[in-house]
Amino acid sequence: MGSADIIITVIAIALAIALFVWFVVIKQIPAAKKIALALVIEAEAKYGSGTGEIKYAEVVGKIYGLLPWTLKLFVTEKFINNLIEGAVQYMKEYLGETEIQKAAIL
Repeated sequence: MGSADIIITVIAIALAIALFVWFVVIKQIPAAKKIALALVIEAEAKYGSGTGEIKYAEVVGKIYGLLPWTLKLFVTEKFINNLIEGAVQYMKEYLGETEIQKAAIL
């Protein structure tokens, strides 16, 4: 087995692993969106308005903490940010400001 064969084998294995991880992440996106929404609502109720950085940090930490170590290697900060931003947008659109404020009082 020559060095070219070894390189091709390593590349093929790396691609197979990347494809597997991508497939697992894509399959879990709907669940991740629901979890992010629940965490965003929880942070909103806990901290209220005007504390965006604190809420964001808490939600990021909780999402990252829920990830298995194997996925932590591949899930980017941008991916987590997009989950949170989508959850915040959903919360604002479907709950409305008055419902968010009521949740913050509880």
